[in-house]
Amino acid sequence: MKKSLILCAALLACAFGFQSCDKVDNPGSPVTPAEPIFEETFVYDFAEAAKAGENPANFNGNQNNGQGFNAYSVKIRNDYKGYTWAEGSVLPEECHVWRRNDRINGNIVEGGLKCPNDREMAIDGLEAGNYVQIFYDATAAADNSKEMIWAVGEKDADGNAVGVGEGTPVATAFIDGQEAVSNETVIPSESKIIVTSVTPAVKGTGYIVFKIKKNMIISKIVIGNVIEL
Repeated sequence: MKKSLILCAALLACAFGFQSCDKVDNPGSPVTPAEPIFEETFVYDFAEAAKAGENPANFNGNQNNGQGFNAYSVKIRNDYKGYTWAEGSVLPEECHVWRRNDRINGNIVEGGLKCPNDREMAIDGLEAGNYVQIFYDATAAADNSKEMIWAVGEKDADGNAVGVGEGTPVATAFIDGQEAVSNETVIPSESKIIVTSVTPAVKGTGYIVFKIKKNMIISKIVIGNVIEL
């Protein structure tokens, strides 16, 4: 996915408060941060698809077409499902939204895309400097954990995935100004996931993974570029 800006360490440090951004020539003057600038590039509006009566067909991810994703497995999983685009659909022609096992067709319901099981989802076509924003309703989620969770592995000193096993996805991001921690960081509805590194895909650009809960309904997913923080 084309991006307008690669986030550098200094920019992140300034944006998220890891170091002072004051001008040294006038240290007594408070700094008013600029408003963040985000550029939408893809909008997956499943609520609008439901209103339009659309029920997109499934497209199975596999290594041959570049959608073989790592997801806490010792091998690349080829059971991720996206959707195939139909002429006139309100959804983008290029599918970046993938759910492990759960089918997309038959799960477009009033309000958006229903999650019939506790699973992982992957968003592909990403690189550092992109953001992902997920709009969802979890009031009917099957347990007390009614929020999405960041679900990629952590890196050791050599940059290898640790904590789950070979094949664990590895990526980094900031969510609500905090660095995302594997299996811990909550992704509230509408929060922007600021991507700083991605899991390499079988082909092409990379992806991130997050956990969804049974009965969640995803109304919209936005993917875009961070222009300025």
